[in-house]
Amino acid sequence: MTATFRCWSLPPNPVTSSARSRAGAKDFISKPIDRAEVLTRVYNLLEVRLLHVETRKNSKMLEQTVERLDRSRAAQARRASRP
Repeated sequence: MTATFRCWSLPPNPVTSSARSRAGAKDFISKPIDRAEVLTRVYNLLEVRLLHVETRKNSKMLEQTVERLDRSRAAQARRASRP
């Protein structure tokens, strides 16, 4: 997994906040930078990302299971309808 970090040093105001969001910023940290805050935010972002990946994987597995069950039920119905 790769991550891109953009670091801008702009004073907080509605115009720069909007520009940061349009540029893809997900979070903002005010100066002076507090190391503990940065580490906590990075940890939280990574955790959310990992949970998102896990959810996608589980969703795909669930879809495959449903498709397999549908095929199995269709085959059982065809066998049951034979004379």
